[in-house]
Amino acid sequence: MKKEEIRELQKKEAILRMETLVNKYKLYPRLLEYLKKDRVYYSYVTGNGMIGSVDTLQYDSKYVQIKNSIESKLNCYIYHMIESDMILAGIRYKFLNFLLVSKYVDEWEYNRPEPDQSKDYIQAYVYNIENPKLSELGDIFLDTYIGISNEYPVLIRRA
Repeated sequence: MKKEEIRELQKKEAILRMETLVNKYKLYPRLLEYLKKDRVYYSYVTGNGMIGSVDTLQYDSKYVQIKNSIESKLNCYIYHMIESDMILAGIRYKFLNFLLVSKYVDEWEYNRPEPDQSKDYIQAYVYNIENPKLSELGDIFLDTYIGISNEYPVLIRRA
């Protein structure tokens, strides 16, 4: 199969996955429309933890460069990103969690999000901002956050 054909199949799979996430977590429905137009968005918490936000990845050109590098390196299709952080030994670490469709078509059905609450984890490429060499592919747990002024919840990575 040609690279373009795989890419188109990956996009269809990404749309299916995003549809499941939007319905399961009651996310902003236009995320699905944006993805169909090849516009990748990301979720994050801002305002001292008071507001859940969703913005286009193009909002930060560095994020776009990282996304493009990961897609090229893994031959994957990234369809959403979650910005997260963690405090370890008093130091705050920042991560970019890229939700993706791998190049391995035969594994797709096992990496799809479940529509019910029985499975709240999903495959992601976790990019370590402070030390990119420690970035890796793995599963992350998902949750939602709705801030004081949010109409819709946003996806967050659960610790």
